[in-house]
Amino acid sequence: MKLNSPRHRSSNLPLAFNRRANALPLCAVLVIVAAPLVAQAQSTPPREGFSATLGLGVVSSSSYEGSPHRRTLIGPDVSMSYRTPALGTFDLGPQGLTWAAPGDDELRWGLVITSDPGRLERRPGRLNPTPGDSRLAGMGNIDSSVEAGAFVGFGPLTVTARRSVGDKAHAASRVDIGLRHGVALSDRIGVQLEAAAAWAGRGFMQSHFGVTSAQSVASGFHLYSPGAGWHRTTLSVAAEYRLATPWSARVSIAGTRLGDAAADSPIVARRSFSTVAVSVVRAY
Repeated sequence: MKLNSPRHRSSNLPLAFNRRANALPLCAVLVIVAAPLVAQAQSTPPREGFSATLGLGVVSSSSYEGSPHRRTLIGPDVSMSYRTPALGTFDLGPQGLTWAAPGDDELRWGLVITSDPGRLERRPGRLNPTPGDSRLAGMGNIDSSVEAGAFVGFGPLTVTARRSVGDKAHAASRVDIGLRHGVALSDRIGVQLEAAAAWAGRGFMQSHFGVTSAQSVASGFHLYSPGAGWHRTTLSVAAEYRLATPWSARVSIAGTRLGDAAADSPIVARRSFSTVAVSVVRAY
């Protein structure tokens, strides 16, 4: 988990990653299997009408943000786009559903619907992409939630603001700031670099990193109540290699560092973590 509309993307290349973490979404869903981090970008500008890439990928990352353990998941790598000069671009991909207004590709704005995958207080099954770990026993589960918002971008810079839909305890506003730059190294190889930072409101920080008195008794972690602040920062690199048409291979590596408010949580064992994703996709 990221936002991934062809017009919302400031570059036109493969998967993406995240960097230093004082804020949020690299854990923003690795939709290669749905979990937060790898945004995908195409290696050529999207054509008008419908286009899509379908494939299979493998993702390795922390079992949850701050966990000392890792998980490896296998799942679909899917993105779809519908683009018209009059209506703009509708895109469904790793970072949710977005609509980008028609107009100049340099100056972009639009709407986004995405999700927070939540978290489990146990280690999820092999096919369950939800973050979780048995070391969180007693902390309770965090329900997944739908988020809605808007984005605006200029050149390589994109700012996205979103908020949970509904009245769940962890409902809160979040803001993501990202810089992306894509380079075509050849007719077959494209590379994309991304630096991102995310800010989260108190509701999100408390539910994902806080420890209430009841949770402290049940889990053994000491009390902790963070306020709103930077969630994480991320630096990522992605590459796409065109195989025999219409197939492509993608690889991405992202490094994330949690911000102080998140890193000070007793549930955080490692402030920094990495995510690696590899997939093979077919273009339609």
